Amino acid sequence: NNIAGFIIGSIEIDLSMVLGKIGRVEDWFVKKVLREQNIGMRLYSELEKWFKDNNCNQVLSDTWHGNDISIHAHKKNGFFISGIMFAKKL
Repeated sequence: NNIAGFIIGSIEIDLSMVLGKIGRVEDWFVKKVLREQNIGMRLYSELEKWFKDNNCNQVLSDTWHGNDISIHAHKKNGFFISGIMFAKKL
């Protein structure tokens, strides 16, 4: 398997929002043995360019509490924590 990593993004359109087009990072992964080689940063940079080319004004992404690798990667790319999401199993 020659895949080093991947990133998946989508664009949400909601005309009732102030920022009508929002890019969303759906999934972002780099093989553990290849991390710290800027592969994830290059993947994200291309996705952000795609968002900008499609007139998105904001990018949203999420991770789970305690995923320090993901939190670090997001902060390194200029993300900030903008809220807290709660979940409950039924």
